[in-house]
Amino acid sequence: IDLAKWLNRSSDDDAEVQALAQQVADCFAKTGVLIVRDPRVSEEDNNAFVDLMEEYYDQPDEIKLKDARPHLHYQVGATPEFTEEPRCNFDPTCQKLLDEQPAEHKAHRSKGPDPKWRFFWRIGERPTVTEFPEMNAESVLPAAFPQWREVMDRWGTKMLGAIDEVARLAALGLGLPRDTFADKMKNGPHLLAPTGSNLNKFSDIDTIFAGFHTDLNFLTIHGKSRYPGLFIWLRDGRKVYV
Repeated sequence: IDLAKWLNRSSDDDAEVQALAQQVADCFAKTGVLIVRDPRVSEEDNNAFVDLMEEYYDQPDEIKLKDARPHLHYQVGATPEFTEEPRCNFDPTCQKLLDEQPAEHKAHRSKGPDPKWRFFWRIGERPTVTEFPEMNAESVLPAAFPQWREVMDRWGTKMLGAIDEVARLAALGLGLPRDTFADKMKNGPHLLAPTGSNLNKFSDIDTIFAGFHTDLNFLTIHGKSRYPGLFIWLRDGRKVYV
């Protein structure tokens, strides 16, 4: 999906725009996933973000642990390895789904919590009043990276900007007012949530860094990774390499 056509539109009623919106809605309905190109996002932005995260995760664990906020359920800052555990490890419904997957599309079964680190960084405007303070807590700034806020906010804002436009296209494609979904996303607890995997510690074949799971949020967006290993499952059960 090339967002340039949408961003440069003269009218929402333009035939090409309507066709693009329908394509987005169809992708979500039939597969649950799409690939998007946003002309406002550059490779340099992505590289700056990935460079920063590689440097961060390369720090000793005792340094990264200073950025963890377990009393806030790790909703901001660092989440240590072996903290997040895939729902399928203990949910009978999810386990049944794995059992029924055909061999060529079967997910590897996780045997415990994920051996990955994660960092949660809030992006977008926060609500002025909230009943969920842990979901809107103050961001954590790692001590060794003075450029942290600038890089994270720049990349997070561009990711959120892209997903906002996708949400508008999806609404149009479903025959809804353009801002139906985007309006509900305003002041939401949006997260930039990069993970880090230590291949020096966990290098065995078939190591699962993130077990089979579904996300709770409305839409998930991924930037371009430097390394392979991520798979998704389409609505029809097919396993697809990203």
